[in-house]
Amino acid sequence: MFKFFKKFGFKGGSANTDPPVKDEKKKAEVSEPLNITVHVMPERFRTAAHLARKSKSAGMVILIGGIVLLLVSGGAGYYYIFVKQKAGTEKKSATDVAEDQNKNAPAAEDENIQEEKVAAQKIEDAKKSYLDFKKSLAEAGTLENYERVYASLAGAELLAEWQALKEKIDKLGEDEKEKFLALLKNFRPGAGEIEQGLSGEVSAAGVNLSAGSAAFAITAGLSGDNGNWRLVNESGFEYFDDNNATTTLAEWLSANETPKLPESDIEYIPGSDSDADGLIDKEEAILGTDSASADSDADGYPDSEELNNLYNPAGSGKLTDNQGIKKYSNSSFNYEFLYPAGWSEEKSGGEGVIFRSPDNQFLAMLVQPNADKEDIEAWYLKQFDIASAPAEWKTEKVGPDGAPIWQGVKSPDALTLYVTDADKEYIYVLTYSPGEGRTLDYKNIFEMMIKSFTLF
Repeated sequence: MFKFFKKFGFKGGSANTDPPVKDEKKKAEVSEPLNITVHVMPERFRTAAHLARKSKSAGMVILIGGIVLLLVSGGAGYYYIFVKQKAGTEKKSATDVAEDQNKNAPAAEDENIQEEKVAAQKIEDAKKSYLDFKKSLAEAGTLENYERVYASLAGAELLAEWQALKEKIDKLGEDEKEKFLALLKNFRPGAGEIEQGLSGEVSAAGVNLSAGSAAFAITAGLSGDNGNWRLVNESGFEYFDDNNATTTLAEWLSANETPKLPESDIEYIPGSDSDADGLIDKEEAILGTDSASADSDADGYPDSEELNNLYNPAGSGKLTDNQGIKKYSNSSFNYEFLYPAGWSEEKSGGEGVIFRSPDNQFLAMLVQPNADKEDIEAWYLKQFDIASAPAEWKTEKVGPDGAPIWQGVKSPDALTLYVTDADKEYIYVLTYSPGEGRTLDYKNIFEMMIKSFTLF
């Protein structure tokens, strides 16, 4: 390298570009020793490239490490947020649900206990009503008392069955009636026998009772609720006659009835009529009329006359305009009639209906098939085994054109009317019962029911 510098005459690191001098003097000057200064690159710069290469490698390592760290951190964050947290939430939710269930369990248990208490009370109330009923029947001193007790609990269907029996009872002589009363009271098992084993269960309609032993098994179904029960059905009882032989009520009556006109030995009395206008005070309360005035609306017509002609005795218009009166319609058997709006209604299988007053008197409508398609008089004579019906028992309702809508025959006490339709398909039975007493407080209301009864 130094030869290279000498050849070209570098001095102080700068190249001399003058052309060579050929004269001797110049040559002598050139041949003198040259004082040359050489500058070289500092060591730190000569190693810089090597260090740069090392730095570049280290940077790549750091970059890759950073990427790896970023990926690991991101994965860890995802796991924590979306996996672990979700699992924790689900676990917590399950725990919360369990805690909620534990908290709600006492409330649900309390509700179940309360329902069981209500059901138990309902069963006990039904048992008491039924046992009191059976005991009272066994203690009845007369047929009238027995009927009043029976009507106090019996539902519509059982009352209909009793009415059918009563038609035959009325045909009995006095001695036979006493024997029949003894038969009615001599039922087994008695109230004392069934009391200890009587149990019950709540049903959709009310309560079903049952009792049994090696000697008997009885059932009774009651509808309604506490303090307002109706006996719907009962089975398992037997009746014993004076010879201690078992029989049914219908069989005994058929064997002992005397062919005679049905007579009633009950002496009914009319209710109080303060203004002597023919309407009983309780009827005036239903109609909203003045029991101290014979013409409540001062229209010139007595209250009783307006009622009998189906006009409103408390004001203008028809009887249907009176707030105390409503119309009942049955589309299955195509009939309708008027009844007191404030009386309770009981139905029986769509074939009958009973309207009961607050003092336990009632109006009833029962329907049965006219199997032989007979006119009402022929049916009546056959039913009661009599030769003829007096003219005063017969009645009918005619339409505007004079054609009969229905024909009927009344019972001797005028508290039951038997009617058949023009096609003679059904027998309609309208009846009034004074319930537990002998006072006829609603005889005019019953006549209103009859006059308003129509078939369509």
